[in-house]
Amino acid sequence: RSKNEEYMIILHTYRKLFENKALGMVQFSEPLKNHTYTKLGGAADVFVRPHTVDEIRTLVEIIRAHEIPLTVLGYGSNVIVGNTSSRNVPDV
Repeated sequence: RSKNEEYMIILHTYRKLFENKALGMVQFSEPLKNHTYTKLGGAADVFVRPHTVDEIRTLVEIIRAHEIPLTVLGYGSNVIVGNTSSRNVPDV
């Protein structure tokens, strides 16, 4: 398989896992430059911005059950994100 085909499979899997869940804002292939102070950063497969403790709890349950890496960005002011795609689920 090509890297593009593998990426599409991963993205499809993430969509099935994260869509229609109470997680707050969920975006796929989201450019992280939209969420960092430096305006740098490639696309995250999944970008989640939970609004409540219950949404955070649901997010953690999903990522633990499926062994998906998580990166917490906070407000994006103390991080430098590369311009290549991230294989983690950034959480703000």
